[in-house]
Amino acid sequence: MARIFVVTSGLTGILNAGFELIHRLEQDGHSLLYASPKDVKAKVEKEGIPYFQLPGIPQNPCPELPSIAQIGGRFSRALYKRIFGANLREKALDNLDPKTFKEWIAKEKPDLVLVDIELHEYIMSLHVSNTSFLILSQWFSLWRREGLPYLLHDTIPGIGEKGSQKSLDAAWDKIEQERTAIFDKIKKRSSGTDRRSTLLAYAKKVGFPLDEIK
Repeated sequence: MARIFVVTSGLTGILNAGFELIHRLEQDGHSLLYASPKDVKAKVEKEGIPYFQLPGIPQNPCPELPSIAQIGGRFSRALYKRIFGANLREKALDNLDPKTFKEWIAKEKPDLVLVDIELHEYIMSLHVSNTSFLILSQWFSLWRREGLPYLLHDTIPGIGEKGSQKSLDAAWDKIEQERTAIFDKIKKRSSGTDRRSTLLAYAKKVGFPLDEIK
C-alpha cells in the first residue's frame, strides 16, 4: 500500500478533518504520517499518528529592518524599503523558501502528499519536484464559477435581476477589481516584500505556472 504524508497548517478545522481522513486511509492499509508548521505534535500523536514538525510559515517574509530605518517612523521605513527594495525582496524570497520541507520530501520520497490549500509555497515546491500530491481544503470555493455568486454575497442565482448571469458577472468583476487594488496597495507599501508578492516571485523562480494562481 501507499506511503502517504498529510501536511496541513495545523488549524483546528483542517487538523480534525485530517485526522478523520488519515484514519480512513489507515483502515485501507496505507502508511500515514502527519506534518505541520504549527506545533500540534501532542494532538496528532494522541491520535496514534506519526508526526514530523516543520518550521513555521513566515506570514511576513520581509526581513527585520535595521534600527536606522526605524528612527523616523513610517516615512523612514518607507524610504528605506524604496532605496533597498531589491535587497529586501531577495531576502524575503529566501525567508519564504521552504527549504526544510523540500529537503524532507526529497529524502523521504512519499508516494503521495495530501497538502493544505493554505500552504502555498509547499504546493509550488511539490509541483515542481514532480511529487504526486493532492490539495486538501475544508473551505467552500472562492473561485469564480459561472452561475455562482461570490461566496460572501447573499445573492441567489437565477432569482431576480440580481441573480442573473449579467449581474453575477458584474459583481465578480467588482470583487476582482477591489482585491487587485488592495494587493497593489500592499505591494507598493511593502516594496514587493509582502507575502503575496513574495509568493509570486517564488512561483517565477521555481517555474510554477502563474495561470494557476488566483
